[in-house]
Amino acid sequence: MGWNSPRDLSKMKTAPERPPAPPRIESLSEIGRAWLEHWWGLPHEGLLPLRSIFDPAAVPKLLPYLEMHDLREPGRSLLRLVGTHVAARYGKDPTGLDYLDFVAPERRE
Repeated sequence: MGWNSPRDLSKMKTAPERPPAPPRIESLSEIGRAWLEHWWGLPHEGLLPLRSIFDPAAVPKLLPYLEMHDLREPGRSLLRLVGTHVAARYGKDPTGLDYLDFVAPERRE
């Protein structure tokens, strides 16, 4: 199925197949804890929630810190959503660019 293909949501799970908790979640920042709580609350099919389930607008206080990649094309990682805090770290808004262009060739695999 494609990236935004409809799926049977009755087969979605939130546990036990959610991503493992970091060993010391209390050591995370407030933003990190908020992100993990939201992520774990989403229905999962394996380790990742479906793109059609995740709504960035549902977590407005996290938007500046989000970075979403489109991985549909092998060998590319297009930046589809880049929050303002993340963009500042890039030194520009990289939305629409290939993330791999920012990665040294020896680190791409």
